[in-house]
Amino acid sequence: MTDRTDLNVPFAEKDDAKALGAWWDPTARTWYVPAGKDPKPFEKWLPGTGEVAPAADHLLDLKPPVFVVESATVCWKCGKSVAVATLASRGYATLDGEGEDQDGTLIVFSGIDWLTAPALAALRRVNPGYRERFSKTANCEYFMNHCPCGAQMGDFFMHSEPGGAFFPMDVESVARIKLRVLSEAEPMKLGGDPGSSWPNLIGDHAQRV
Repeated sequence: MTDRTDLNVPFAEKDDAKALGAWWDPTARTWYVPAGKDPKPFEKWLPGTGEVAPAADHLLDLKPPVFVVESATVCWKCGKSVAVATLASRGYATLDGEGEDQDGTLIVFSGIDWLTAPALAALRRVNPGYRERFSKTANCEYFMNHCPCGAQMGDFFMHSEPGGAFFPMDVESVARIKLRVLSEAEPMKLGGDPGSSWPNLIGDHAQRV
């Protein structure tokens, strides 16, 4: 084992994680298992997991390819530009087979409350502070981007407000957005809210990297 393992530790359980040997990263603002240490005692806090597994009907089966969408926004607190990320795919299906699969339309997800460890690691390469927090706007917990200053970059304004990081209004504004393939062929599961828009600017004009 050569890399550390990041954890999703609720504030109320931080002392428990610390007692087991977890370390705190003040830059990424997350607890983690140091490289070389067995992560099994920290299983309840591992990415994409929890004390109770999500109900099967809560998760969406994503149609490959699955992308990390990389964009940027201005922090409401410190005013600096912040790299932000989310996930997208060409379609999805629910447990009963219902879903959306439009030719060429990119489905961009928000309000993600469950994802796999590889997906979380990929998102944290863009925004190291990406972690689960409570949103007063949505009145629930979900994974969200964070500014290095500690401010939460909630999904509503980035996904639902015209001109937001994941809601471009013209081809020129898509120039800052990148699509990076996370999974080319393997199906993935995700808990979150799918969204698509027309014209399909991100799907048609974002940079492929």
